[in-house]
Amino acid sequence: MRSKLLALCALTVSLALAKDAPQTLPLISLPDAQGKTVNSVEWKGKMVVLDFWATWCVACREAFPVLSELKAKYGEKLMVVGIATDKMPTEKVAKFAKKQKIDYLVLHDFEDAQAPVFGFESLPSLYVYGADGKLLAMLKGLDEVNKKKLAQLTATLL
Repeated sequence: MRSKLLALCALTVSLALAKDAPQTLPLISLPDAQGKTVNSVEWKGKMVVLDFWATWCVACREAFPVLSELKAKYGEKLMVVGIATDKMPTEKVAKFAKKQKIDYLVLHDFEDAQAPVFGFESLPSLYVYGADGKLLAMLKGLDEVNKKKLAQLTATLL
């Protein structure tokens, strides 16, 4: 247990936390791919990975299988949420998500209202919140280094 705690502390220190990122999971209320409104209150008590992406973003597409693997590995313990920032009809986002085989929750922020809340300037931007709702990490992109950080963080906490 002590080694896991030390690894988590070292990992948390090494992760870049955005100063503008919400330090606790904010209220998010957005439509899913079917148009049904989903509220972040429903994720209480779970570790949450938020992935902000867009259909035009090539680097974003590389994150989809990584996040699908995490979701498959941890199941109900981990809430993986992809938030599309495209200004297009939700049906088109849903069609894209299906084509990309995204098998976790996809929400559509067609007004891009979350960008000022989270303070991201590039895509993909990922935010990891613990089961207590506190921000653990903010990752700009999902390169090999950030993939390892995300894997270590989830393995340590779940």
